[in-house]
Amino acid sequence: MASGNSAFLQQWEELRKRARQLEADVDGKLIAYNRMSISQDSPLAAAAADTERDALLQNGDSVSASLAAELESLLLQLSETNDGMGRCVSDCQTGEGARMSNVLQRHRELLHEYEKEFRKIKANIKEQRERDDLLHSVRQDIGDGELANRFACARARSYTAQLANCGQNPQWSCNNLRCASQSEAVLQVKDLRGMPPA
Repeated sequence: MASGNSAFLQQWEELRKRARQLEADVDGKLIAYNRMSISQDSPLAAAAADTERDALLQNGDSVSASLAAELESLLLQLSETNDGMGRCVSDCQTGEGARMSNVLQRHRELLHEYEKEFRKIKANIKEQRERDDLLHSVRQDIGDGELANRFACARARSYTAQLANCGQNPQWSCNNLRCASQSEAVLQVKDLRGMPPA
């Protein structure tokens, strides 16, 4: 019986050691993941040119996805380790059961806190990315609107200049109308012959 208890306690200690190592790994990765969520909201990303911005975001997304996958894997391993510790507690035949149960409860609470923090950081990163995409889209729309406005102003100036020329020089207007009529006639002749217009 003593050797059975010894093997049992050795298994418990191995699982507990593994749980502490996994908790340290998860803690370090969560800190890195949280830093990433903070750095994605930097003014540098907002001020970067489109090509730079896309490269930064793509790189950030791949690093973020990689860290998220590592964290999910570590959290799953920690959960499985805690389950193994739970089986040890339920199989415990010694007076150590109450102490082991308290230790297991603390490991489960840590796992719960880590999972909660992971979900919070992941949601923050997703929210920041969506906000960045929306702001970028709005900036692009504003830029496109300004460009369209410039073209419209240029066209209006051109039409105004042509109108001024027409009013000042009736001969110029007659020449333009005659030229347009001749062009129309040439196009109609080509169309009747089945030739594509030049």
